[in-house]
Parts: sequence; C-alpha cells; structure tokens
Amino acid sequence: MNYFTCDACHYIFKSDDMPSSCPSCSASSIIAQNSISKKFKIPAVRPSTETEIAQSRQADTKESAKKHSLSM
Repeated sequence: MNYFTCDACHYIFKSDDMPSSCPSCSASSIIAQNSISKKFKIPAVRPSTETEIAQSRQADTKESAKKHSLSM
C-alpha cells in the first residue's frame, strides 16, 4: 500500500494505485501558479512525502490509543 495526499483538501490516504481523484473531496485537479503567476492545472492527488506519511501514521497511532482507552 502506498500513501497519497490530495492537495485540494489535504487528505492523506492509503491505496494500491494512485487514483484519478481524491476519495474524500473528489477533486481530480487543482490550479497551481508559478513564480511569474502563470496558472496551470495539475493533478490534485500525488504521492505523499515521507514527512506526511510519518505524521499520518502518528495520527493513526494516537487515534487507536484514544479509542482503546475509551473502550476500557
């Protein structure tokens, strides 16, 4: 499983293959802008960075611990 990030809604998710759109917000592209203000479309979903993956795993671990402590 690979991690992907949606630049439209900042959703981080796991998937076997890169989807054509975000499973959370359904965005397929976003408008980006370069240093000379030229605007262009880029895919909304991209592979997650190592930092994003680590932060997502940490959030998942904290959520699991919270759910476990509430069920006791």
